[in-house]
Amino acid sequence: MTTETDPLARLDERLARIEARLDRLTSLLDHAPGAIAMAADSADEWARNAVDRGVDLDGRAQGVLKLAEQVTEPDTLASMERVSKRVADLEPLVELAAAFEPTVAMAADSFDAWAADQVARGVDLDQRGRDTLELVWRLSDPEVSCRMNRLLDLLPKLLPVAELASTFEPTTAMMFDMFDEYVRELVESGVDAESRFLNIARLMRRLTDPEFDKHLHELLDAAPSLMAATRTGELFGRAVDKVTSEGAAPIGAFGLLGALGRPEVQRTLGFAIAVAEHVGKTLPAPTVPTTR
Repeated sequence: MTTETDPLARLDERLARIEARLDRLTSLLDHAPGAIAMAADSADEWARNAVDRGVDLDGRAQGVLKLAEQVTEPDTLASMERVSKRVADLEPLVELAAAFEPTVAMAADSFDAWAADQVARGVDLDQRGRDTLELVWRLSDPEVSCRMNRLLDLLPKLLPVAELASTFEPTTAMMFDMFDEYVRELVESGVDAESRFLNIARLMRRLTDPEFDKHLHELLDAAPSLMAATRTGELFGRAVDKVTSEGAAPIGAFGLLGALGRPEVQRTLGFAIAVAEHVGKTLPAPTVPTTR
């Protein structure tokens, strides 16, 4: 009697599991018509709005087909294949695909729960769907398609960049190791590394201060004038050094009048007067106190 009951029990268990899976699939199919109808209504409304705005949907569709043609070109496919070989191991995704059938119902239930939660929070899912369609519409714009085609043409040239990015992690680790070694050497030689880093931080804070930036720009704007003043000061400095080393005889009033007739003295006086006039134009007007 026991040998006859055990096979029947196992058969009942299998039938129960099959029935449970069919129930989840039936629940998913029950939700499908409403979701499809909502998607169709959103697509119809989006298409009608696009036509009202003067959008050529046929042209957009042709642009999408052209983009698909570009993507499926042998050179592009070969480049994408080489890039895909550098992607991380896809074994978890393969296992997920193998378990897709039993997880469909669970995904549908999760989606229903998520949608109900979003509606409860006041999220307009219809508007989100229209926004998604709007994004697709923008991606199918001829100008955007043209830019994407150019990007696809550049894809083979981006392979060296992908290879360089693959070496970024070990390079970063090596740089951190070098920095740790440098800090350790500083500490062993008696240098207060923390104080040095704080000084660098304070210096960076001062360099990025808006007031410092303002003064720096003022200094750069005044650089030509400072250079001219430096050259003039250098001329006077050399002249003073020469006269100091060679000596100068004293002169009286008549000697001064005679010196005013020499061309080099006249040029010097003219230069001094011209500078005085220019400086006087830039100086603020003096305030004269009123007398009673």
